[in-house]
Amino acid sequence: MNAKQQEPIDPLNRIPVNMKSGGEQFVSHYSNPKINLLKFWQWSNSDLLSNTARGVLAEFLVASSLDLTKDPRIEWESYDLTLKPDIKIEITSAAKYQVW
Repeated sequence: MNAKQQEPIDPLNRIPVNMKSGGEQFVSHYSNPKINLLKFWQWSNSDLLSNTARGVLAEFLVASSLDLTKDPRIEWESYDLTLKPDIKIEITSAAKYQVW
């Protein structure tokens, strides 16, 4: 970068998110929990009929079909997916059967 260019400023000071593999281990200074991120995902997101999981799954299916899964999903973006700088995609889902 030359002297006239500046790094973009993130006014929200967001922490960058990196894709996880599922094999990342939880660490404790007091014990050896022997659990990893995959175990958490299995425990917390196995109910694909719940309203929140179903919505995220719908986003993933559309992102996969558009080859937009190289970067992780950002929870609070204004749109679910960005195809090009000028094409924003909002995804919704509905289901015949509900978990409740």
